[in-house]
Amino acid sequence: MKKLLTLAVCAAAAITTLPTGAAQADNRARNLDGPRVAAGWHQLANSHSRKCLTIDAQQNWDGGRVYLANCDTDAAQRWYRGANGDRVVITSAWSSRVLDAVLDNRNGSAVTGYRWLDWDHYPQNQQWPVTSAGEIKNAWNGRCLDANPGQKDWPEQQVYLWDCNGSQWQRWFAV
Repeated sequence: MKKLLTLAVCAAAAITTLPTGAAQADNRARNLDGPRVAAGWHQLANSHSRKCLTIDAQQNWDGGRVYLANCDTDAAQRWYRGANGDRVVITSAWSSRVLDAVLDNRNGSAVTGYRWLDWDHYPQNQQWPVTSAGEIKNAWNGRCLDANPGQKDWPEQQVYLWDCNGSQWQRWFAV
């Protein structure tokens, strides 16, 4: 019974942290490594474009597209950052797919949504430690989640992995 009560309290806490929209995104921005966003459901916005990480709702399969779009209240823009020790997994509220680095070790390699392969397999390409600067790094190759700067004004902006360089395109915050 105690475990059930604890689970109910955790679920209620998670529901109260769901974002209510992006109209106040700049007012509610928090560093990803802050204590209030260590784990939980949030939108993840790019520091430069202010667009939110989105999983394509029309591609609900392994390898489905992940991109940036104007922030809204859609579940396709809610992500859960859960941790198991130093391993961090980012899971979509829409599809339960996790952020996944395609096993291509080059700058510009794709980031997709993929089913979670579980802790026993230790899939580093599905783990995303966050730096104190707000960079989301891939544990497999150490590259940063990056947004295409040439697409800042496009309705949908591509995300991919790139060598970490400290640019605003590689910094993220929770809203």
